[in-house]
Amino acid sequence: MGIATDHEVRRNAIITTSIHLFKQDGECPCNPLSRLYASARNKSVCLIAFVLACLVTRNDVAQQPPPVKPERTPITVDQPEWGEGIGAENAQAVCVSVAKTFLLHGGVASAGSILVRQNKDPWPIALTDPAPGGERVILLATSGTYWSQLAYQFAHEYCHVLTTHWTVPVKHKNMWFAESLCELASIWCLDRMGADWLDGGAPYGNWKSYGQALKDYVAEHTKDTPTFKTPEAFAAWLNSNLDDFYADATNRERNKVVAVRLLPLFRNDPALWQVVLYLNDGLRRDDDFPAHLRQWHASTPPVLRPAVVKIAAEMGFAVNTNEDNKP
Repeated sequence: MGIATDHEVRRNAIITTSIHLFKQDGECPCNPLSRLYASARNKSVCLIAFVLACLVTRNDVAQQPPPVKPERTPITVDQPEWGEGIGAENAQAVCVSVAKTFLLHGGVASAGSILVRQNKDPWPIALTDPAPGGERVILLATSGTYWSQLAYQFAHEYCHVLTTHWTVPVKHKNMWFAESLCELASIWCLDRMGADWLDGGAPYGNWKSYGQALKDYVAEHTKDTPTFKTPEAFAAWLNSNLDDFYADATNRERNKVVAVRLLPLFRNDPALWQVVLYLNDGLRRDDDFPAHLRQWHASTPPVLRPAVVKIAAEMGFAVNTNEDNKP
């Protein structure tokens, strides 16, 4: 028997966690998953997505009110309330809806359970150290019924978890690109989730109309973000700002420019989220951006490598393993 590759270990972790939770949850009625299978690029993703879809859609199908104490799911709000007298089950429903959006449209899910808590500091963060039970921990800087803000923050941090951010140095030269993709995750997810809620996919029936608020939130958040007519024009802007990106990975206005550039691509092909899972594999701390793109391409399973090429091309770069990329 051969030694399992990193890709197989990750895939098996997702499948094992999903099946375990599925068995605990019991048999559940599932809606047709044709969109999911259409977006999935291999059998493993199909299996992962099917099992988790059964789990996260159960409450939607049953149309039951949320329990007083949230049931343990792959995503659990780990506190009794969410501030201003709001029950934790409502905050948990929003977080699960975010993960469900990535699952049903992008075919991706986290490899393991997630605990969500409020941060005492005024910023959200996905911790690098797991909880004692092995769960990943996400801290959010929001409370009460600000569901759009909660969803935006959670989607960003959930994207970090998808990239297994704890496996790479806290600071590396291309951290800005991970932050930009996570900003894209927030923008894409709220827009897509808002449409799903308006179409009847909200966690509770009386939340349906709030779907428009989710879409309006991202529209307002991105309305003044610069755009570019061509990949070459964007690449020129990016090259002129790379030193600033290297120095400050979390400048949200710059991160948004990259996110908005890639948004139409991910709207048209949500399965591109599958390649983001491999962003940090084999990452080298001091690579410049073209080398980082090459490493991402090399670390991605062959069937998904065209997605890396597609994303790089949208930014005006060509993935070339023989020489430095040039915009």
